[in-house]
Amino acid sequence: MTQIITTIIISILPLILYVLFGTALARFCHFEKAHADAVTKLVYYLLLPANLFTTAFTADLNTRGLFFATALSCVLVTLSCVLSVFVARTVEQERKKRATLASILWKGNYTMLGLPVAAVLLSAEGYVIYAMIAVVMSILTNIIIIPQLTLMLQQGQKDGMQKALKDVATNPATLGAVLGLLVRLVTPSLPAVIMTPLNGLTACSGVVSMIMIGISIGVNGLSKNGRLIAVTGLFKLALFPLLFALAGYLAGIRGPGLGALVLSAAVPPGINAGILAGAMGADGPFANEAVFAVTVLSAASLFVWGVVFQFLGWL
Repeated sequence: MTQIITTIIISILPLILYVLFGTALARFCHFEKAHADAVTKLVYYLLLPANLFTTAFTADLNTRGLFFATALSCVLVTLSCVLSVFVARTVEQERKKRATLASILWKGNYTMLGLPVAAVLLSAEGYVIYAMIAVVMSILTNIIIIPQLTLMLQQGQKDGMQKALKDVATNPATLGAVLGLLVRLVTPSLPAVIMTPLNGLTACSGVVSMIMIGISIGVNGLSKNGRLIAVTGLFKLALFPLLFALAGYLAGIRGPGLGALVLSAAVPPGINAGILAGAMGADGPFANEAVFAVTVLSAASLFVWGVVFQFLGWL
C-alpha cells in the first residue's frame, strides 16, 4: 500500500511542480498572452508532432498480443469519444467550451503518468497489457481528437465540413503520427543523427506542455469553470473507469487484462489536450485548468483504484 502511494505521488508531483513553475514565470517574469501563444505554437508545431512520430515509429509491431491491444484500444477509443461528445452536449451549450470538454474527457495521460502507475498497481502480465494499450491509444487518440475537435468547432458553420477535412489533413499532430507509422513500415530503424534530436524533442514535450499549462493559468488567471472541471473529474476519474470495468467484465475479460483496461480509462486527461484545444481555436485556458485540476485529483482516485485492483484480483 505504501509503495502505491509513493509511486503515485512521485509520478504526479513533478507534473504539479512544472505547472507551478510556469505560473511563476508568467507572474514574475512578465509573460504576456503573446509569449504564451508563442510557446503554444512551439509545442503544437514541433514538440507534439515529434513526440507522436517517435511513439508511432518505435512501437513494436511484432509484440505478442498487439492485435488484442489494438482491437481493444479501437473499441475503447470509439466508446470514449462517443460518450464524451454526449456528455459535453448534455452539460454545456457554448460551442468552444463544449468541444473542449469533449476532447479532455476521453483523451488520457497514458504514458507519462499511466506507465509508472501501472508498473506498481498491476502485475507483470497486467503491465505488459497496459503498456501495449497505452502505446496504441496514444497514437489513436492523438489522431482522432483532431477531427473530433474540428467537427465540433465547425458545426453549423458555412463550409464547416470542408474546412474540417482540410484541418484534419494538414494538422501537425496527425501528420506526425501517420508519418511515424509509414516510416516504421518501410524501415525498422533510422540513423542516430535523426533519432537523437527526435528523442530529445520527445523527452521534453511533456515537461514543456505542463509548463505551458502553468503559463496559461498565470496569464489568463483562473476562470469560472468550476462546474465543468468538476464534471471532467467525475467522468474521467470515476464514471468512465466504472463503465469500462462493466463493459470489460461483460465481454469476458478478467484479471490483469481487466485491470489494464480500467486503468487506461482512469488516468487523468492527456497533457497536450490543452495545447491542441488552444491551437485549434477552442477554449485553451479552460482545457489547461481542467488538465491541471484533474491531474491533482487523480492522486486520490488512482490510489482508490489500486485498492480496488488488489481487492478484486485485477492485478
